[in-house]
Amino acid sequence: MVPAALALTGARLATVSVAVAAEASAVPAVYGSGDPGDCFIIATARVRRLPVVTRDGRMLALAVSAPDYLEAVEC
Repeated sequence: MVPAALALTGARLATVSVAVAAEASAVPAVYGSGDPGDCFIIATARVRRLPVVTRDGRMLALAVSAPDYLEAVEC
């Protein structure tokens, strides 16, 4: 199922590098405690210097309140 979705959308899977894992451990200090998945999404975006494309209200609010920390695009 995942390979078909990747082929259909042209998306690529991002690996969890040491840099992403280390950044993910620091995200709760800024984002607050919560979903570990969100921490890894935010960390991956920060390490790769990419915006997060999301409907998640907390991530969008973080991007507004801390634009130097996270860039987000609402979808």
